[in-house]
Amino acid sequence: MDGRVIECWRYRVKSMQGERVDELAVGSKGVKGDRGYAVLDAASGRILSAKSVRDLLFARVEGKAMVLPDGMSVALDDPVASDVLSAWLERDVRLATPVEGEQRSFQMTFDPPNDDAEYVDIPAPPGSFLDFAPVHLLTTATLAGCQAKRPDLDWDVRRFRPNLVIDVDAPPFVENDWVGQRLSIGAEATLELLGPTVRCAMPLRAQPGLERQAGLFRAMSDLNVRFPNHLGASAKVHTPGRVATGDPVALVSPD
Repeated sequence: MDGRVIECWRYRVKSMQGERVDELAVGSKGVKGDRGYAVLDAASGRILSAKSVRDLLFARVEGKAMVLPDGMSVALDDPVASDVLSAWLERDVRLATPVEGEQRSFQMTFDPPNDDAEYVDIPAPPGSFLDFAPVHLLTTATLAGCQAKRPDLDWDVRRFRPNLVIDVDAPPFVENDWVGQRLSIGAEATLELLGPTVRCAMPLRAQPGLERQAGLFRAMSDLNVRFPNHLGASAKVHTPGRVATGDPVALVSPD
């Protein structure tokens, strides 16, 4: 496999809009600064995500501040940040950073197209606000293949919230075959592929410039026959290092 990185993304506050950047610093626990903050429900202590609180997708981070849909800006380290978020979301919340060894949960439904379905608690990895794995990647082969098969649907990359988009000339869902192998990226970093990425309500959600797209759920199940409702790949960090747009990507076997 011969590919290259064409997009790098970081999501500084969980479920808010991502930032497309030129390069990422990948540490042993994942992308530095990625999901470095989350909005917590003050009463339950749960991590709030757009899986259940869809409004979060309409906020973004610019520089060192969060920008809300009405244009109001508040610094991430401002003591009143939690109060501002509480007023916006009309519930008591607090902005927090991960605590080493502490484990919190988030809520999601196993019937993503139905916003009224029952939500269940899913534990995040200890000491983080991640859903599952430290790094998430997509390929242009899969996105282009899905778009070709279902041109009636919007497969915008922002719906899937990857850290890396890899350009590769291959069949759609080529990532399914990478499980258990490693990707060498640039001169430093190596990722170990854990498995295809299961999809929740996030790709279906409306967000700035994108309408709700409930049909994606069924389409991802129909198109990825081997792993229904999976798209992209989840990975852990084998060798930390810098990853940048344009870096070559190669598939290597485990030691």
